[in-house]
Amino acid sequence: MSRLAARWRLVAAVPVLAVTGWLAVTTNPVPLTTILVGVLLAAAVLVATALAPGWRSGVPITALLLAALVALVLVSEHRPGSLRPPQTDWVFPFLGAALAGWVAAFAVRIVRAPADKRPKLLAAAGGAAVVLACLGAVIAGGPGGVRPGNGGDIGIDRADFPPLAAPPARRVGTDCETGTGVCTEQILISGPADAVTEQLAQQLRAKGWPMTLGADDHLYTGCRPIRGVLNWVDQACATIAPADQYDWSGDLQPPDDAVVLTFAATPGDLPPHPA
Repeated sequence: MSRLAARWRLVAAVPVLAVTGWLAVTTNPVPLTTILVGVLLAAAVLVATALAPGWRSGVPITALLLAALVALVLVSEHRPGSLRPPQTDWVFPFLGAALAGWVAAFAVRIVRAPADKRPKLLAAAGGAAVVLACLGAVIAGGPGGVRPGNGGDIGIDRADFPPLAAPPARRVGTDCETGTGVCTEQILISGPADAVTEQLAQQLRAKGWPMTLGADDHLYTGCRPIRGVLNWVDQACATIAPADQYDWSGDLQPPDDAVVLTFAATPGDLPPHPA
């Protein structure tokens, strides 16, 4: 038991790396970003583990941080009636939880440290706090700092898309500078239009979209909020419309009997031509 207690940090690192690595892989399909997120998550937990003076305080703090991480991811990606938010929805709250874990572990270390060592520990903590504050400001203000209310548009998560094959489906427009909070994305799908429309509506319903047929415009539309741990957008909408309702430019002519699937902030609001 004494040998295990002496090496408890190495033992604790195994589940930390396993959990953070698994979550990084399953929540982000981009390899480079997956690695960066995995390193960030693991480091956030392991710093708290390293700060704890012993296993009696370190193991509970490490376990609580891992439990908080898993809970935040589950809430973010499986909130009922909602579309998936950006990954920062759970990353930023977890970093806040990790900071609380660091403070708790450091407080225990300060209390148990000899009086002559406390000034050095406090000075080191002050320097670390300044570095962390600067890093947090850079992350929050940079391109990766997507957050509710910062004025940027966010796209629909690919997990909430219907299964689209290419061909016959191809993206014909994307606009993430609409100012509505939701990127406008348009996908052209070759016909037959009636069959494709019904199939898309069923596939979107299977993804949780409440697709209904309008009595006046005869368009299938459905809206859901984007929210997880945080509330991001009140509604993001999907619209299925015949391609002939668009004013197509000369260099892009759709095939006969095609439909356009549009994701935007409002339902049935078709622009005059693809974005």
